[in-house]
Amino acid sequence: MAERQWKLPILSGTVHDLLLVGTNDHGELLLIYGTNQDLRAALYNVTGSPIWVDKLLSNSAKYVLPNSLITNWMIDRWIFKMGEAGNSVYCIDRNGTMLWGESGKMISDMILSAMPVDDESVFVAFLNPNNIGDYVYDLYLQKLNKNGDAVWKSGGIKIFENVSVNCVILPDKNGGAYLIFDALLGYPPQN
Repeated sequence: MAERQWKLPILSGTVHDLLLVGTNDHGELLLIYGTNQDLRAALYNVTGSPIWVDKLLSNSAKYVLPNSLITNWMIDRWIFKMGEAGNSVYCIDRNGTMLWGESGKMISDMILSAMPVDDESVFVAFLNPNNIGDYVYDLYLQKLNKNGDAVWKSGGIKIFENVSVNCVILPDKNGGAYLIFDALLGYPPQN
């Protein structure tokens, strides 16, 4: 039976949007939230005590995307997507430093998922519109290094045509990954 460990009010003031929380192997809880003016974050330890709160991350970004995930990377870092169009990926460390800058690393179109592959790199799955029609896209994959720089060609690698807006990246132990996504019916599989 589950037992509540702690209960604390964790955010005060006006919160416009809340990005889903992220944790790490130490049980720390990271919250990233938008106010009406900017983007802020808070980090709590395993007992619920604040490590830092209400830290300003960006004056230019005010929106976080619903159903976005914060993914732990290398114990002391987290990656997440953000922006009105969902086309930037960010990296924050345990000190609240935005490692890839206030604007993050922009990807060409809507990011579906960002997942660490190992201590050195992150895979980012994203969509580019194709000519089939509304809500039909081509799925691309990009690999970013620890500095947020593209490892592969700038446009990424095309994975599949005619997909919808769902994708999960599952890294394997050899530096690769499985991609699970929605392929639209009525189109032949691509090689």
